[in-house]
Amino acid sequence: MFANLLSVMLSVAVAILPPDVPTARDLRSLPAADVAAGRSVRITGVVTFAPNPPHYFYLQDGTGGVRVAWPMSDRELRAGDAVEVSGTAARGRFIPEVKATAVRAVKAGPSATAKPQPFSLTPDESYFLDAQWVTVEAVVQRAWVHEGWLKLELARGRAQAVAFLPQPLGTDVKRAEQLRGAVVQVRGVWERTGESASAYRLLVPNVAAFETRRGPAPEADLPRATAADLARFRPDPIDARLPVRVSGVVTLNQGGVQLYVQDDTGVVHVYLADPAALVTGQRVVAVGFPRAAGTTVLPRVDSARLVSREPAVAPADDLPLPPPVEARAADAAAGKFEGRVVRLVGSVHATGKQGAWQTLTVLADDLTFTVVMVGKVAEVEPGSTVEVVGVVTRQQFDSFPRHTFAVVTRPTNLKVLAGPPRPPEPDPTPPAAWWTGRRVAYLAAGFCGLFLFGGATVTALRVQVRRAAALARRQSEANEKLEGQLQVAGQFEAVGRVAGGVAHDFNNILTVINGCAQLLDEEITTDPTHAAVLAADIRRAGRLAAAITRLLLSFSRQRPGAPQPLDVNATIADAAPTLSRLLGPNATLGVVPDPDLSPVLAQTGPFLQILINLTVNAGEAMPDGGAFTLVTSAAEPGWVRLTATDTGAGMTEEVRARAFERGFTTKPTGTGTGLSTVSDVVRALGGRLRVRSAVGRGTAFEVDLPAAGVPLVPEPAAQRGAPVRQDTAAPVGRSAPVVLVVEDDEAVGAFVRHVLEQIGLTVLSAADPERALRLLADHAGPVDLLVTDITLPGLSGRELADRARAARPDLHVLFISGSTPEDADEPADFLRKPFGPSELADRVWRLLGRPAAG
Repeated sequence: MFANLLSVMLSVAVAILPPDVPTARDLRSLPAADVAAGRSVRITGVVTFAPNPPHYFYLQDGTGGVRVAWPMSDRELRAGDAVEVSGTAARGRFIPEVKATAVRAVKAGPSATAKPQPFSLTPDESYFLDAQWVTVEAVVQRAWVHEGWLKLELARGRAQAVAFLPQPLGTDVKRAEQLRGAVVQVRGVWERTGESASAYRLLVPNVAAFETRRGPAPEADLPRATAADLARFRPDPIDARLPVRVSGVVTLNQGGVQLYVQDDTGVVHVYLADPAALVTGQRVVAVGFPRAAGTTVLPRVDSARLVSREPAVAPADDLPLPPPVEARAADAAAGKFEGRVVRLVGSVHATGKQGAWQTLTVLADDLTFTVVMVGKVAEVEPGSTVEVVGVVTRQQFDSFPRHTFAVVTRPTNLKVLAGPPRPPEPDPTPPAAWWTGRRVAYLAAGFCGLFLFGGATVTALRVQVRRAAALARRQSEANEKLEGQLQVAGQFEAVGRVAGGVAHDFNNILTVINGCAQLLDEEITTDPTHAAVLAADIRRAGRLAAAITRLLLSFSRQRPGAPQPLDVNATIADAAPTLSRLLGPNATLGVVPDPDLSPVLAQTGPFLQILINLTVNAGEAMPDGGAFTLVTSAAEPGWVRLTATDTGAGMTEEVRARAFERGFTTKPTGTGTGLSTVSDVVRALGGRLRVRSAVGRGTAFEVDLPAAGVPLVPEPAAQRGAPVRQDTAAPVGRSAPVVLVVEDDEAVGAFVRHVLEQIGLTVLSAADPERALRLLADHAGPVDLLVTDITLPGLSGRELADRARAARPDLHVLFISGSTPEDADEPADFLRKPFGPSELADRVWRLLGRPAAG
């Protein structure tokens, strides 16, 4: 009897409890609530990286990679071991990880790590490739041993990362040092341990995972690069980071490690791998690795080694520097002469000393800058006019954290042109008596004039009163402008908070799209039914991305448009994921919609501003967690009510009375614009706003908006990703129209080209405006339509259209872009991304003069 009862209870428990999480993809997409509850996990995969002892390791299956915490490890794991991990979901650094309770070896099958994900070290990829088995092609800049790890610095394009190899090291150190300057392909696990770029690392099992693609070139064969060469953008991400030779005169030496080296074209910032005893004015040749152009103020070379140096036969003060440039303080503060030898003239504002350096604060062109003296100099009196010849730098030294810029110079290059102004010597002659006859006569005439010109005095007073009134009006207008700026600051704060949530949503969407696309490539030939399901998942993810994009564009739209009927419930549902992230990790969002709710007459952007500001206010009121609920209802005939309730600390009577006052805040770093902006927006929409709150009982805001009184317009089928209609092809017996597609994004260009060829058009394509103009000039036949993105490298899409129409006046143009057009309404020749095949086909045929068949 007891056994039967126990069996029934176990069956019920199994039916109620959620199933184990079976794959890495399912674990990475778990809701935060399931992760916090410790959802049960059972995943089978291949170990991609494990230290020794393996208190943690990384696991990869056919859907992705995860980090496994294994504090009670009882055996050694190696990369390539096939295991089954049982445990619970736990909150990791960026994605959920597995807290393992058991790790069981299984029979090894086809390795899931045989085809690693290609990775270019870009920040966008680093988010969704965390814990994944990846392959990276990069340049090895240096290798060193630290805390038991062999570390290699990798660089490509504008990105850098550090590869970590675990113990035992052995001969791996020498082999790794020989890779300096080589182009290698590395396989490993990408791990993000923090928000800063220095917290990213590639965990590599051993040096055998480094495949040399191009060996290091001898230093004698390296190309010479000038400062102008290093400042130019190089499109190849690998060639941009290969080692180069730089030469010039040392104009500034900071600790023997950081050098400013000036040649005939400019200045290069050189970071030496080992300190060197150099003096300013000494000519050197160094070999190092350039930073990508545009990543620093000056062209920069890292991990450099000195190849040769000019002997310092003369004392340091006597070595000649390059000829100085006549400069203005404003240009130096703007970075125009960074690292160059300049001549400046100004007046000494103050003198001082920072450590071993004697300093002067000099005023020139209404700007102050610091003169750093390398050596002792005679005392200079404040107020003196001086001429300084030295090296300009905007680097923020520890001793001078707030200067606009500094000029580092020698005492011999400082000249005092003039001393401080002296007060005039007193006149020894005693003053004459004031009461002379002439002055008494003038005084009498003045009193008479006082009475004669009394009327003029009254008139002058009236003029002063009018001027004072005008001044008061100008001050009032200035105060209103300041309030507007404060409101914009509050909007920027809200935009920053929204951006963080949207980035997380887009990472989830990209995970679905990339994962399904990979599975589609692998399984389309074996399982057409599963391929159709994966394609449907991709379409759903695309629709969600489009909804988030429309949400951001509506929120950021600055130009006011005509109010339209707005579905409050649909808008809240679209914004719910973003609002949930604005609340913080410990608070929950609840939405209770009224299914029979009428639409309101409003714009999406202002209404989203209300939702975001109320959500941010609720999250700050619940730092330790709580619940935030949005309820929609029909308050009374002709009105729609939104009630926002939180379970926070509540407000006192004094705070509640001033809650909507602009500039009032109870936070130490707040702007006081959140709730005042809500009040302004509600009033502009013709609505009403009330607040109910009590200390310890939370807060409720009631927003009443006028109902629109008209039914909502359903979303067009083209916006929902409808397939392209087959009856929109070119007519039989007629030459197909020719379309030129200009799109710098390869994937979007391929998609547009495929859709247009599918409906029977002849398609020419180009990735940039220069190639497009050459195609137009070389094409002998007619070109009927130009389809171009608005944002392109070099010329913009509109400038390209003007030049194309000048050559071909009959050319039709269709602009495509991911942002909103300049006007409030989208024109007929504009198509906003993302768009579906049917929408693109209909718009193309409409511009060509033939409406699509129905």
